[in-house]
Amino acid sequence: MAVKILEKMSSLSTHSNRFVREAAFGIIEIVINTNHVAEHPTTLPSIAKGLTDNWSQVRYRATHAMKAYLTHHKDPSTYPIVLPRLCLNRYYIAEGVRLETQRLWVAVCGTSGVQLVSENLEHFVKYYGEQIKEKNHAVREAACHCVAELVTKVPGVGKYVGVLLNMIDEACDDPSWPVRDIACVSASKILLKYPEECAGMVEGIYKRFLYQAEDPIPSVRQHAGEALANFAKVDKEKEERVTRDVETMLKKIFEQKETSVASTDLMNVTEFGVAKRKHDNDTAAHTNISMFSCGSLAPGPSTARVLGGCCGGGTAVRTGLDPWFATDTAIHTIAFMTDLNIPTPPPPHPLPPPP
Repeated sequence: MAVKILEKMSSLSTHSNRFVREAAFGIIEIVINTNHVAEHPTTLPSIAKGLTDNWSQVRYRATHAMKAYLTHHKDPSTYPIVLPRLCLNRYYIAEGVRLETQRLWVAVCGTSGVQLVSENLEHFVKYYGEQIKEKNHAVREAACHCVAELVTKVPGVGKYVGVLLNMIDEACDDPSWPVRDIACVSASKILLKYPEECAGMVEGIYKRFLYQAEDPIPSVRQHAGEALANFAKVDKEKEERVTRDVETMLKKIFEQKETSVASTDLMNVTEFGVAKRKHDNDTAAHTNISMFSCGSLAPGPSTARVLGGCCGGGTAVRTGLDPWFATDTAIHTIAFMTDLNIPTPPPPHPLPPPP
């Protein structure tokens, strides 16, 4: 009977209704824990697929089902399927999924996590490559975190550096700024750890860093500064190049006008302490426009540059740039360079007068 229930629940785990999928994984967990049975051949593939579900509640329940499965059927031959999915979900945006997966990872791997990843490295690289192209921007962001972790913590990654850097290079132009944010830092960590293997892509990646340096999102600028500092750490030639560019960016502050470009669309009217925009009540501006929420399936990486969205701002849609953005990044870069014991450029002279 237990095996038949598992078979039925495995089929329901792909149902179009997310509540049905969530319930199916809950029943799978109960059956395994109660009967210590997980012998049906579709059980593990179904749970593994649930760990990649677009709905966080389904991922969370699938994580519990996977915990039950591994508790009673721990088999190293399943690690190529199981471990990459668990590893990525350790960085997933939904807190419940993230924390539960972190606990499960420790329970399964103990202190041998790096060794197990190294032994299954090909499967991790392949899975991260798939996930970094997912429509869900939260998944792409988690994949970028995983690539950075893979490069900095796991030995033997050298032969995959070209593949990983190509993944991250594309993510640096992602329409979702949280993805660009971590992708920029990840790229710099790859360059810092494997400078020789990355020699053919240095120019393109460095241009990404400079582009991010003028981004209107503060977090993106901060991490662009970190990326530039990591780039400077590679060798003396790159240090000198970053120093020159930082000096140029510091002087951008002198080009800043009294009125910010990013604020020209604001009205001298506030509502609950927030300045209203000129087109807030323009019906035409809010009709037939693509709308989506964080973690949704639409739009994906291939369409978001045209359609936009709540975390948008890729290279094709970035507007309203101010010169001081670059100066802000330069200051962040100097701070990170100081942390890395790299000589920093002096402040520009003459300094602008106080307001």
